[in-house]
Amino acid sequence: MRKGYRADNPTASIERPILDDRPVGILTVEQARGLLRVAKESDPEMLPALAIGLFAGLRRSEVFALDWSEIDHEHHTIEVKGIKARTRQRRLVSVADNLGEWLNPHSKTSGPISPERNIDVFSERLHELAVKAQISPWPHNAMRHSFGSYFLGKTKDENLTASEMGNSPEVIIKHYRALVRDADVTRFWRLAPGNLHEGSASKPTSPA
Repeated sequence: MRKGYRADNPTASIERPILDDRPVGILTVEQARGLLRVAKESDPEMLPALAIGLFAGLRRSEVFALDWSEIDHEHHTIEVKGIKARTRQRRLVSVADNLGEWLNPHSKTSGPISPERNIDVFSERLHELAVKAQISPWPHNAMRHSFGSYFLGKTKDENLTASEMGNSPEVIIKHYRALVRDADVTRFWRLAPGNLHEGSASKPTSPA
């Protein structure tokens, strides 16, 4: 229609489906702990990428494109450059204390965070770790959604959460509010290399 090839829109009469508004899937604290523990034991090269996904909330594509030079250890920030962000807008993401503990042993002045140069192979390695950690099914965007839920639970600030994730406050309120308990929020942000064997050793259960 815009180019003048026809006068009407043939799709205008199609009925739009009504989609269920389902809550986002997140990892429990024990599932996150199990994933990190399995990675530490069997695939430590993946740890920086997993930790950034869980504790900084970057999208998988953003983690895959991230370079060590974009992590500012002095100011505790990660720069997601506009050219690498899905929204094409630059943002600075805070590095939490426990995330710093995960990154410091692997830190480099430059070079890719991801141990793979093919995002499909990276995803396959992540899938293998999830299987070993007995996380089945793997929730869609599990690490990013987990960050959003636990970060909002910690800060109680949808605007700050939106800024960190590169979303709108409306999206944060719709998807992440009241998904986690305060006690679990505290435990999540304590997950660090030195305490992975704390807590239950039983198979984790999915969040309600």
